[in-house]
Amino acid sequence: MATVTKYRPVEVTATDPVFAGLRKLVLLGAGLALAYAGLSHASQSFCSGPRDLVTGANGVCVEAVMTPSPLVFIALAVVIYSGISRLAKGGHGVPAALAILQRRFWVMFIVVVASLVIGHVWFWTVPASIDFSQSHAVLYPVPFVVIDITTN
Repeated sequence: MATVTKYRPVEVTATDPVFAGLRKLVLLGAGLALAYAGLSHASQSFCSGPRDLVTGANGVCVEAVMTPSPLVFIALAVVIYSGISRLAKGGHGVPAALAILQRRFWVMFIVVVASLVIGHVWFWTVPASIDFSQSHAVLYPVPFVVIDITTN
């Protein structure tokens, strides 16, 4: 007959520093995701070329719209999950566990700030400098934001 070993459950309270750090990690991730979603929206329109007085036609008109990239949200979720997984493996003291969480806080912050800065810099400089009446290869900031360019 097999013997069953009983394990004593670990008590985790709301005042436990590691539990508080995990809660802070999840809440910071949610707050950064909301901030990124709100700050990564922009649009601009412009027409290149002069208006033709004979035909009344303008040059090529372009509308560029910037929206959040789902890859940034996935990256935030992966960082949170990796922090929880790393702590779930155990064997960490409280200072080491808090250091793991602190590194995850900074990674999430840097991902969001870098995505916003790179996305906005690209969005506000590149589209206006391109002549869309001709074909061009444009390097989009794909992992940071999504840019939708419509010409007519």
